[in-house]
Amino acid sequence: PVTECMTGLDLVEEQIRVAQGEPLRTSQEAVRFEGAALEVRLYAEDPSAGFLPQSGTVVDWHLPVAEGLRVDSGVESGSEVGIHYDPMLAKIITSGETRDIALQRMRRALRSLSVQGLTTNREFLLRVLSHPAFIAGEIDTHFIERHLGDGLVAEPAETDAQRAAVMATLAEQQQRDGERELVPNVPSGWRNNYHSPQWVEYTAGERELRVEYRHVGDNRFTVWLGDESREPSVVSWKAPYLVVEDGGHRQRARIVFDEDRVFVHSPDFGAALHRKPRFPDKSLAIPAGGCVAPMPGKVIELRVAEGDTVQAGAVLLIMEAMKMEHTVTAPHEGTVAEVSVTAGDQVDADALLVVVDQP
Repeated sequence: PVTECMTGLDLVEEQIRVAQGEPLRTSQEAVRFEGAALEVRLYAEDPSAGFLPQSGTVVDWHLPVAEGLRVDSGVESGSEVGIHYDPMLAKIITSGETRDIALQRMRRALRSLSVQGLTTNREFLLRVLSHPAFIAGEIDTHFIERHLGDGLVAEPAETDAQRAAVMATLAEQQQRDGERELVPNVPSGWRNNYHSPQWVEYTAGERELRVEYRHVGDNRFTVWLGDESREPSVVSWKAPYLVVEDGGHRQRARIVFDEDRVFVHSPDFGAALHRKPRFPDKSLAIPAGGCVAPMPGKVIELRVAEGDTVQAGAVLLIMEAMKMEHTVTAPHEGTVAEVSVTAGDQVDADALLVVVDQP
């Protein structure tokens, strides 16, 4: 793609013509390179876990058309990323008159890209493309080790998760308000005893967020998040886009619901949120010392049995998925209390495999 963008040639077409016995339609001397082009490969993988391949459903895929942008992909919302093939989602290519323009267009494209439902290397790519050394062209095979040694992916800012939680709450309120048929003219959340606000709780990674809100009329709200309060107004909600005005600033975000998950994306912030149930099913909790599958795959080797004594870090079993082997290790010293699988079993992500009791 980079060569095609810089020369204007369709290399695949030329290959097909040559395979049909036709000659190349251009000579080496006639080839001219103009401008600059850049390609990144978007993968379903977790850079923070050694680029571990990921699988699952692409809940949302949206990349706006832009000047100098080319996307080679077969992915769309609802696509399944399985465990039997390479987890590449797309080749994203940008071009421009100069390298700086091509880089700017690539960063804009990646920030605009909404790819939700599974972990990808999007943030890692943005971090590389935004690094001063990369921008200056100081690139070699030790670039990641030298410049990103403190972590391949920056931890999302807490303020981003908070903004996303507020946007998700308001979008869900608007969705409910538009769907209800009973007393449609009564403000959302109306109570005879107007004492307690409505609320919803989310988790964003390790963070827990509780958003309380009160509809004060005309799509205006008072929202409390921790010790802070704000008074946003909903300008428009046309799924999946929510436009909110808060403190004189307008924000627009793409918001997609998937059962108890809410994905919020804008070029400036975003987060994957899990809506906490008001009445959790305690039977679904992972027991203390429980080891779960990090991804869907096949158990190819089981190294322990119930009653075995293990040390922290001991290999309990080995899984295989996406052409890679992954070891599941003991979280602490103890006794194997339960083994839920056998060699050859195909398991889903987060399935309980082994339980190790502490002494």
